[in-house]
Amino acid sequence: MALCNSPSRWRTVYCTGDKPPGRIGHTLCANAEETKVFLYGGVNDKFESTSNYLNDYYSFDVTTKRWTHIEMSGDTQSARAFHSAVFYGGSIYIFGGCNGRGRFNKLFSITENGVCKLINSQSAPATRYCHSAASFENCMYIFAGKCGGRNSNRRLSDLFCFNFSTEQWFECPQLGTRPTARSAHAAFTCGRNMIVFGGRNADGECCEDMYSYNYDTFMWRKIEVPNGGAFLGRARNSVVVHHGRVVVFGGWNGRKKLNDLFTYLVDANMVELSRDMEENCPSRRECHVAVVCKNTMIVFGGRFRGDFMSDTAELDLGPKSLKQMCRDWILDGTLCDDDDSTGLKPLTQGLRRFVIRWKELTTKTDPNYKKPQSTYGLHTEALSSDSNSQHE
Repeated sequence: MALCNSPSRWRTVYCTGDKPPGRIGHTLCANAEETKVFLYGGVNDKFESTSNYLNDYYSFDVTTKRWTHIEMSGDTQSARAFHSAVFYGGSIYIFGGCNGRGRFNKLFSITENGVCKLINSQSAPATRYCHSAASFENCMYIFAGKCGGRNSNRRLSDLFCFNFSTEQWFECPQLGTRPTARSAHAAFTCGRNMIVFGGRNADGECCEDMYSYNYDTFMWRKIEVPNGGAFLGRARNSVVVHHGRVVVFGGWNGRKKLNDLFTYLVDANMVELSRDMEENCPSRRECHVAVVCKNTMIVFGGRFRGDFMSDTAELDLGPKSLKQMCRDWILDGTLCDDDDSTGLKPLTQGLRRFVIRWKELTTKTDPNYKKPQSTYGLHTEALSSDSNSQHE
């Protein structure tokens, strides 16, 4: 573990417009231009003991700091929370989630203007919530999650892929050292790999581990992060990826809510902890969300001691470092192999290891591999009568 000597750059955002009410279990996605952020769904308390599931849609202008409520039309769906969302081709794709009546496995899209479209595809994953979604090329990968009700400890460890071009699902092969079943974890794409860490296992404990799944070889491997367990062991946190850095904020570690900030450096396999807590740092929270737009991490919502937060905060992440720009230049110039023809020989050992590490992350292993067709039957949309006011 290393301490980050650069000062924190948190700032509270004073927003205008139709500010969304406080909530948890919502999603936040940026458009391709990184000019707007879109918020959908979630849950808060209408009264002290009654959960209020939301089916609203907002946009946030990154430049003007203005929230706008967008009326939805078309194939609108039930209110929900703890679903997943990714942005692809001008639309937000929503999968799964739950409300007080049950769990879902429908997939639908919402355009930036609020037009909803139900995706009628075969072989969808089982109903779930508190799962993860990561996008890569023209696919979305759904991993794990919780499938029982409020008092159930049943968690999943399956992995499904949705192809946006064919609008078909298939279950992915999982080779190597697989992660245990979990929910409320973090997952994200880095190079040609999906990295998963944290979450809660079937015993309700926080998982202090990290895994990498290669999209080409379907191989899982466990990543041993020196001194990383104390930081990776959390759930309900936010995570963003920015120029090869994984920025993690807040969450719950099994004992208390957090508002710490740390960075996982992918190439160095090292956790970097922010040295000081800044005055403008958001308060402790869980079940919030974050997204990156133009070198800035935007955080919205969350919960602490029963308070559903509606604040918007920003953290300046800065541009690419010189080292990151050198890495991209080398990779773009195809100087990736450790031999005399690449130009890597004159480089220092440290920089050579850095480039080779990124070659492993970004080079497609088998370009001739064709995705398998699904052999799994259709899971129908399921509902149950138990309450899901608390999701873990």
